[in-house]
Amino acid sequence: MKSCLTSVILTLAILLLSVPGLDAQGREEIPFNDEWNFQGQSVSGLPVDQSVSLPHSWNTLDAQKGIQYYRGTGKYVKRFDAVRSWSGRRVFIRFEGVNITAKVVLNGHDIGEHKGGYAAFSFELTDHLLFDQENSLEVTVNNEANLEVIPLVGDFNNYGGIYRPINLIVTDPVCISPLDYASPGIYLKQGNVSRESADLEVVSKLSNSSGKDVDIVYRTSVFDASGEVIESQQS
Repeated sequence: MKSCLTSVILTLAILLLSVPGLDAQGREEIPFNDEWNFQGQSVSGLPVDQSVSLPHSWNTLDAQKGIQYYRGTGKYVKRFDAVRSWSGRRVFIRFEGVNITAKVVLNGHDIGEHKGGYAAFSFELTDHLLFDQENSLEVTVNNEANLEVIPLVGDFNNYGGIYRPINLIVTDPVCISPLDYASPGIYLKQGNVSRESADLEVVSKLSNSSGKDVDIVYRTSVFDASGEVIESQQS
């Protein structure tokens, strides 16, 4: 794709316009931060069992007071109903940040683990969702010192918890994958940039869970700050 380079901000739009043979509905992002139950331990060793909303950390106040704060395990549990409109679609969960390690279980099935407190991560929930009964999502978090996770030391507190928001992402069976390090699945590389023009390479990671080969229509458009299309290509 080659387009004029101007001094205004450019916006990129990528669309899966249609998937013949499938009922394409587009992508939904749903906040998933309310009505969690947290079970953990206070700095004094007493058990904690309370309702919380995310973001949440179990030792924010202790650390701010300058006292020794609890470093160990806490569990977050959310019970929810799967929306009927999700049936036949794909459902992912995206965590913006959990410190330091996280293990995710849905209805007794291991979904995935993540190590590292400062990077987003994403898992697919589709295969283990229940539409005829309540779902139980458990996230076990640990903020103990871990030699496999950096940074190990520093002039900061290692707060424990799901300290950034969570979203559910609902997509069609064919989608731009949110599983590549929780990225948007779209990568841009510019080359031969001058005042007159620029070459822009757009790479998208597509995922097909339909179990069959499908033809898709895929459009990439570049807009300027006023919303005008500078360049558009369709495959």
